[in-house]
Amino acid sequence: MTALSDAVHAGQTRAIDALGKAYVLNRKLENDDDDNIFGLLTEIGATDKDEQAQLLSCWKLLRELGSIPPVSASKGTGSPETAEKASQAQLDLIGRLCREKGFDGPTVPLTKAKAHEVIDSLKAGTYKDEPF
Repeated sequence: MTALSDAVHAGQTRAIDALGKAYVLNRKLENDDDDNIFGLLTEIGATDKDEQAQLLSCWKLLRELGSIPPVSASKGTGSPETAEKASQAQLDLIGRLCREKGFDGPTVPLTKAKAHEVIDSLKAGTYKDEPF
């Protein structure tokens, strides 16, 4: 891969993450009907129609369940070999506390240790709504 293709891929990943977050959090997109979402994905080069439909179905379910939005696996903190991922129970608790307090929540994958810090700060009222 070239530097340009690497940058395009990184940009696509971030754009998909941002679109998913906006959709799942029910933020008002200019037009969040299916055709517009598919059009936005196509514009950034994510053109596979089956994958677009599957991704939108995932986002709809996450929105319906009140879950925190997904983030790409490429934005982790620490190496996968040394950092254990946050448990689903931790992520569910963070999602609930963030909704209760009006925060969007973290936008990167969390380690168990970082999730523990986020939960403590949410409970203490010291959480700052920012990516980690």
